[in-house]
Amino acid sequence: MTRDLIRVLGLWRPRWGWLAAGAVMAVLAALAGVALFAFAGRGVSEGLRTGMLAGAAAGS
Repeated sequence: MTRDLIRVLGLWRPRWGWLAAGAVMAVLAALAGVALFAFAGRGVSEGLRTGMLAGAAAGS
């Protein structure tokens, strides 16, 4: 498996910059997703704490 991975990475050698940029973009997208989950969770918890979402949470 390692030999196959090295072979595939060797095919990307002429375009290593694009491969690195894609990896960086993937990491940034994952971090943005985590940040959005945290932001949404904070908003929901704030709404429940202030009672604005309590009726929806209770089903009424």
